[in-house]
Amino acid sequence: MNFKDDIDSQIIEVLKINAREKVSDIARKVNRSRTAVEKRINRLESAGIIKGYSAIVAAEENDGDKLRGFVIIQHADDSQCEDILSDVSNFNIIRKKSSVYGELDLILDVEYSNLEELMELKYFLTNHPKVRNVIIAPVIKEWA
Repeated sequence: MNFKDDIDSQIIEVLKINAREKVSDIARKVNRSRTAVEKRINRLESAGIIKGYSAIVAAEENDGDKLRGFVIIQHADDSQCEDILSDVSNFNIIRKKSSVYGELDLILDVEYSNLEELMELKYFLTNHPKVRNVIIAPVIKEWA
């Protein structure tokens, strides 16, 4: 998805994590004035980039079970997996950390209660200076 600039994409990421975030809090996170952020959000809505806001409701069949997924990371050229791992150690949704060979560098096996927890980790990694790319892959079905 193309945004006007990096600030727009940062605003979108904050709203993905919490669509009810106060504009003043978003402004603080992206280092802009409340008025400027409000104008950007209105423009993104008018352009159809932000199509709406929704609530994430726990699935009935979930019965309190944790959700699972993977976070796939490519680190920046001048960094190592260890540089990133030390910074994500306080995210308690990470079950397993694996360094892999090839185009990908690091795969995190995660277990989370709601999508907001997963998006918080993604947002943190997306803004990490030692990370080039982040992909999240929530598990939708597991087979025995």
